[in-house]
Amino acid sequence: MRMTIIIIILLLTVSGCEWLSEEHEVITLDELNRLRCEWQEPKVTRWFYIGSDDGYHTFVHRDLPGDKLYEVKISEFTIDNPTYVSSNEANWVIMPWGPTYGVCKQ
Repeated sequence: MRMTIIIIILLLTVSGCEWLSEEHEVITLDELNRLRCEWQEPKVTRWFYIGSDDGYHTFVHRDLPGDKLYEVKISEFTIDNPTYVSSNEANWVIMPWGPTYGVCKQ
């Protein structure tokens, strides 16, 4: 029985919301504008809006070597339909940033 409980705890820990434990880097709008056009691997990179909470919009930049989390003050950046931060990737909104973003092609 003890082994079963340990296995369940390990499974929940490993498969849980690991990204929630990572620190979000608070950046300015100018820094976000610069970062939107930087990437390591054009075939992998994606930006997601994952929600807003406590006065900040939260974004995930998925690229090699791994996800980076950023927060921008709500007062600096407008989101048309803000939502609460969600760990469910199905609720995330893909942002049109990265290698195919028009501003980055210039």
